[in-house]
Amino acid sequence: CDRGPGGPGGGGFVGQRGGKRGGGEGGEGGGGAPSSNTYEARVLPTLEAAEGEKDPFGKRGGPGGGDASDPPVLSDEKRVEWQAVIDSFGEMAARCLISRALPHKKQAIDIILDKFKAESMPPMGDFKLAVKTLSKCLQEKLPQVVINGLNAVKSLLEAASGYDKTDLTGLFEPVLVATMKKIGDNHKILTETAQDVVLTMSKSPYLGPTFVSKYLLKPIKQMPHKPVMCRIHCIVDVMIENGVSSLPFEELMNFLVAALASPNGEVRTFSVDAIAVIAPEVGESAIDKYLKDVQPKTRDMVKAAIREQEE
Repeated sequence: CDRGPGGPGGGGFVGQRGGKRGGGEGGEGGGGAPSSNTYEARVLPTLEAAEGEKDPFGKRGGPGGGDASDPPVLSDEKRVEWQAVIDSFGEMAARCLISRALPHKKQAIDIILDKFKAESMPPMGDFKLAVKTLSKCLQEKLPQVVINGLNAVKSLLEAASGYDKTDLTGLFEPVLVATMKKIGDNHKILTETAQDVVLTMSKSPYLGPTFVSKYLLKPIKQMPHKPVMCRIHCIVDVMIENGVSSLPFEELMNFLVAALASPNGEVRTFSVDAIAVIAPEVGESAIDKYLKDVQPKTRDMVKAAIREQEE
């Protein structure tokens, strides 16, 4: 949810329209030529280490450092606790999951995903267990583990085409909840990967924008400004991919109008820009009724942004 580059005129969302409020590269006005797409897709950083770069997961065996050794052996108690994972993905997956070492966590996720790369699809029970296991990975404290888990979720969404979609909404809801908590995290790659997962869910024929809107448009309650800005950025991404009408309009406007009241200027600007994207699709009159209690100065900013969007 960084701002785009620009001149003295300031930048909008990354890849935002050129011109007065633009986010494109340009001269004195701060913007370049408008793109045919209002907002261009963000280029997310890759987790793969480029040639010659350090492995992002490192070689540490745990928080204290040192080379990674074999994952811990399962005690009888742990074997009972992880029996379902052992039956579906093997004992090594369970051993790696209980380890504190980053390479082991990554290995466990790779083992789980490998099963869904086979020619024959595993049973639905294995798919459900894989999603539930990855959901636990998203609650880890180490950002690298969460990032790898989020990318694995995207891979499982691609594999979902082989299963009955009626079971998927409830299955992925805990994953969405955990993902939303990472949007706005101080770890840049983590928050961008989380936003990308929400966008992927919104495009999935098995989940869709209505599914993500339940948490994406959840009312703001004393939320720090960075998560709010990142969530607005994510909302705009979802609208661009699926259309403005893909999100429930009243909940959408209530969220953005609440952001207009934020004491943080960047949050207000993000919200103004998002409303400007919506206006051409729904009409300015539909927007006006939500602005009655907005501060006059902020309301004027919204009106100006809408007019600019129409130019």
